[in-house]
Amino acid sequence: MKRKVFAYLHTHWDREWYRSHEEFSLRLVEIVDEIINELKNNKAPSFYFDGQTDAIETYLKFRPENKAIIKKFIKEKKLFIGPFFASADSFLSSGHLLIKNFERGLKYSKDMGEDEFLGYLADTFGHSSSIFEILKYLKINNAILWRGTPDIESDFIFNDFKTTRLVRGYFFDFFHNNADVEVIEENIDKIAKYTNSENVLLPIGADHLQILTDANKKIKNFNKKSKKYEIVLTNPFEYIKNATFEKKYSGEFLDNTSTYILQGVYSARIPQKIKNAYAQFQLSRIVEPLSFLLNKNNKKQLDYAFETLIKNHAHDSLYGCSIDEVHRQVEQRFDNVIQIADGFKNRIKRDLKNNLESNKNKKEDKLCVINLSNFNYDGVVKFKTSKKIKNLEILNVEKGFPDELLYDKSKIPVTEDYTKIYEYVFKVENLKPFSLNTLKLNSEKGEVLIGDDFIENKYLKITINDGILNIQDKVKNKFLKDFLNIVDTEDSGDSYNFAPSTKPECIPFLKTKIIKKSTLSSTLGVYFKDILLEITLDSNAPFVKFKAKIKNKKKNHKIQAKFNLENNINETVAECAFGTIKREHDFNYNLFENLPVKRPYEAKTNIYPMQRFVCAKDACILTFGLNEYEIYKNTLSIALLRSFGVISNPKNPARAIPAGPPLEVPDAQLLGEIEVNFAFSFVQNELEAYKMADSFYEPVIVFNYEDELNSKDKENVLFQLTKNNILYGLKNKKTAICFDIKENKIKDIEI
Repeated sequence: MKRKVFAYLHTHWDREWYRSHEEFSLRLVEIVDEIINELKNNKAPSFYFDGQTDAIETYLKFRPENKAIIKKFIKEKKLFIGPFFASADSFLSSGHLLIKNFERGLKYSKDMGEDEFLGYLADTFGHSSSIFEILKYLKINNAILWRGTPDIESDFIFNDFKTTRLVRGYFFDFFHNNADVEVIEENIDKIAKYTNSENVLLPIGADHLQILTDANKKIKNFNKKSKKYEIVLTNPFEYIKNATFEKKYSGEFLDNTSTYILQGVYSARIPQKIKNAYAQFQLSRIVEPLSFLLNKNNKKQLDYAFETLIKNHAHDSLYGCSIDEVHRQVEQRFDNVIQIADGFKNRIKRDLKNNLESNKNKKEDKLCVINLSNFNYDGVVKFKTSKKIKNLEILNVEKGFPDELLYDKSKIPVTEDYTKIYEYVFKVENLKPFSLNTLKLNSEKGEVLIGDDFIENKYLKITINDGILNIQDKVKNKFLKDFLNIVDTEDSGDSYNFAPSTKPECIPFLKTKIIKKSTLSSTLGVYFKDILLEITLDSNAPFVKFKAKIKNKKKNHKIQAKFNLENNINETVAECAFGTIKREHDFNYNLFENLPVKRPYEAKTNIYPMQRFVCAKDACILTFGLNEYEIYKNTLSIALLRSFGVISNPKNPARAIPAGPPLEVPDAQLLGEIEVNFAFSFVQNELEAYKMADSFYEPVIVFNYEDELNSKDKENVLFQLTKNNILYGLKNKKTAICFDIKENKIKDIEI
């Protein structure tokens, strides 16, 4: 008897990559026109459109007259779309934005008549544990994967989830190229040997490839000639119904023994990843929650901002492995989203200020601080105003227009309004989570001390001796000598894979200098060749902040902050899109010593993705849009900059086969100035890491206003969450999307 093969016709659609979105859209219209023609004339039974809706939405912008027939095909199970809006990576996008992506795709799909969905993750570069929690949360019950899965059976249960892996990937264009029956059989053999049941799943299609024309006829001819297989043209759902799922796995899939996972993308085009981190946090944790709670009528504008941001989460765009033209468009979309987020935030401050200010004659300066963290907020807050306030410490003075003028609908700024803007620093303590606090502006000293070679507060002390940075935990009496180096490594890789061609070398230390001196917040500058490392300690803060200002004059290299811990690192805990992931490490493995890799493999690395933090050996590294960390011996290194000049280097020693076209991308060399932010702390548990990450991302809205003289401080809790629930965003004004770190589960919590 012939073995049964369930085959589905598809195309994998990158919205932008080695060509622009506009150019791919022109190709898309031609391809979907042909899909419609083949389905209409019964030359193919059905077509699966890559698990996303963006392509069909784009098509219908140019062919609106075909909406009815698209809906007809969806209803008749001839065309399948969703559940993503745009196929997104699950390591670099935040959990809330992934849910937004799914919700956008699911709504459009259902409006078009689609009612069957699976988590189709055919080309994302590995799979986080979070993506399966999101699928469960959305009640999607099956998934299809490729990259990152080890060399295991094709059907299994992963994180309690029925999962099928595409053994040979989604790229199967042998029928398009009229390959011989024997060649096709040999390739199906390679899939069939991993299948538990008598059935085999076969995708027929490839990147941006047209539908197999006359598919019914061509498959019929194959079946007549093949002695081994009987292909049934159908859809992935029919295969899943007949598959056997037995063996169980859990965690994440980042195995590159049989497929490339292209881990260099974690550090590609870092400035855009920084903008992504800022945009995600501002929209999800600041603007949207306050808009809901204050009944702002701006949902349409916020939906537009989220949709614009999600377009950048399409995996090649967020990865940083597209042509420069694409990334200039990506940059513009990030800027648009940030402008919307900042504009809304300033309008929220304006409206709150108007509500708080008293009309009485006797007034005094007050401060409003809204804490949108999951935790009590302690430390300092900074705010800007054109008003000179007595007794408060001034951190900075600049020229500009006052916010109250820029956001006053009854006025426009003129030349005479261009004035001094003062930045003040103010100490706050024990502000409750999700609370609005009004405080008197009293001059108060902090405990930060600074000198030419040290900076300290009540928690930490950093000293610099002959270019060696040391840190002391004053509470736990813990000391790390030479705990931080800035290192540089030559890179012969590309956008997909880092390939060190030298060992890391420490960048020469030059001098130190006090940059800002205040008992509330001080900054010590440590100068290296072409790098200024600003070390900032705030009053009452248990972590030290670093800002690296890099003047990049070199090409094809990687700069890292290398933290030297006491012992070898065999385990880390990193934040995922939701929750954390525990990883075990072979700390003796060194990428440089294992190059070049043998064909057809991709080199194993000790490089991993993270969201806001990674913890190892009682130390926590916090980063702002720096998503890559590396382990070797007792060192944990964070990528600050990676400079490369080609999408895919055909001679990359870390990957034996090209992963894309060898197109030059000079913008990716990142020549010029770049600023990156990260932080360090000693930690005891996971909750401490979450608390510091929230604080590091500055989850507060701050502004000064005038109120009744001698009125008392006030506190108003906006909403409350139960213990161990970490907020990722609000679903509506009554419901928060949270992750319960004890139950390891996404939840909707009533507020």
